[in-house]
Amino acid sequence: MPTPRAGAKPKIVGTSPMAYIDIGKDHWVPIEAILMVMKPKGREAVRLRQAFSSRGMLLDFTTGRRTASMLMLVPGGYLVQSPRSTDALIRAMQSWYFEKTHGPKGKR
Repeated sequence: MPTPRAGAKPKIVGTSPMAYIDIGKDHWVPIEAILMVMKPKGREAVRLRQAFSSRGMLLDFTTGRRTASMLMLVPGGYLVQSPRSTDALIRAMQSWYFEKTHGPKGKR
């Protein structure tokens, strides 16, 4: 089975409150547990990665691929590294939230 590109739109399965997003390589995370999605570059991202790693709260789901995004999860307080791009994850989450709020294609 071909692996999806980093920028490909992630799959979302389920409905609220049990909706999950594929963050890469068949690793699924509950959408409503995502507190923040950020780019892995920059001084602040490196500091966060080091802090979470030293506490044992860093999860690497890249499976050897380049880290394209980092997600902070609650309530566990984990930092997750993902091969999916930040923009692709945010677009998928926005469309999921729009459909959750307004129904399919904005129809009520």
